[in-house]
Amino acid sequence: MELQTISQISKLFGIPTRTLRYYEQIGLIQPTKKEDFAYRAYDNAAVQRLQQILVLRHLRGRFRFRQIRQLQLFVERIRLQASHRAIQPARFSHGARDGLQRKRYAPVPS
Repeated sequence: MELQTISQISKLFGIPTRTLRYYEQIGLIQPTKKEDFAYRAYDNAAVQRLQQILVLRHLRGRFRFRQIRQLQLFVERIRLQASHRAIQPARFSHGARDGLQRKRYAPVPS
């Protein structure tokens, strides 16, 4: 994970550092805390979130910050649910699994 400073992100996206601080203040992005680092640092996830925010702000309808935050929370919830499902093992009792393998269907009389 490569960290980038607030000034690097500002130059990369062409936005003022004050804008980044404001996005932090209202909860849209969060810097990565590093004890031995004096500046705000952003990881790849924060950079991706910032890209999403900027795209949504420049769309024709101009999303409001509250809507962007709600969208981010919704996407985060879906990711958590998807990762939770991916981790869960299939739950079959031995009898149910054996029953699925042994079950034979009789031909339908005509």
